[in-house]
Amino acid sequence: MKSKLKMKDEILEYTHKEIENIKESFCKEYEHKIQAVIEEKDKEIHAMQKKFKDLNEENTENKNEIAKLGKMLEDANKKIKKRDMEMYILLDENKKQKEKAAKKMNKVNELLNNLQKEYTDNIP
Repeated sequence: MKSKLKMKDEILEYTHKEIENIKESFCKEYEHKIQAVIEEKDKEIHAMQKKFKDLNEENTENKNEIAKLGKMLEDANKKIKKRDMEMYILLDENKKQKEKAAKKMNKVNELLNNLQKEYTDNIP
């Protein structure tokens, strides 16, 4: 009977060890699978972070370019306004010069008419 009990104890101990071995191998297998999934997800996260960084840099570059273009547009508008003002001044001066020239032409025509009248009046 003692030997049967001893044998039962050995069987139980062996079974317990086998169960532990199975658990351990099962856990290791899933640890490897979990580790593989974690590594894959880490790679995906790294790729997404890199893409985010690249897009953020591109966005910053685009903002800087927009700011430069905005400044260029502002400068161009200032130059256009300045040119328009200069043209307005020149047109105004031109108008005044034309008015002066027209007055002088009227005086010249009056003088010519007077000369012609004197000439025709003095013809016998």
